[in-house]
Amino acid sequence: MKTTSHRWWKWLFLLLASLNIITAVFLFFWISTEEPQHKMENNRHTNEEESFEEYLSIHMTSSQLEKLLNDELEGMDASIYDNHIRISSSYQLLGRTIQIFMDFVPEIHNGNIVLNETGFTAGNLPLSGSRVLSLMQQQSSLPSYIEIQSSRSRVLIHLDELSIADTYEVKAEMFNLEDDKITFLLGKTESQ
Repeated sequence: MKTTSHRWWKWLFLLLASLNIITAVFLFFWISTEEPQHKMENNRHTNEEESFEEYLSIHMTSSQLEKLLNDELEGMDASIYDNHIRISSSYQLLGRTIQIFMDFVPEIHNGNIVLNETGFTAGNLPLSGSRVLSLMQQQSSLPSYIEIQSSRSRVLIHLDELSIADTYEVKAEMFNLEDDKITFLLGKTESQ
């Protein structure tokens, strides 16, 4: 009789351990799912009766942009190759240094910069771009003009939300890394 109760105890323990593991996995996926996007992309400065009056153009090369990014990014490095921007960082795990790489292809949309994700890797392990961007969106505090759209695997830099001296605005005109041509415009938007 003692052996029968001993077997029940083992089965109950295994059942309880399995329930704990299933609950932990469920909670992990429930917490890590992304929130629905409440921002509408089209609600940003789409008034057709506004005109942009250019006062100044700023021209940069890829190497100048790379230096600017490296000066601004704390704990990360930026490099530009072909038509890609690579942001890299590292962290310690069990006494080993793991390199993280995030690759983006930039484009311009309505004077704003769109960084389309092309790859995320941690060490030699490729990671899902939408999942990593979703975690970045939930875990980091970014300026209001940077919007992460994890479902579309991209980062939007809303230059139209930046203002200089409450009067001037910035727009991206050209962002061609391969030909080393990067141009930003500084000016005013005036209602007609």
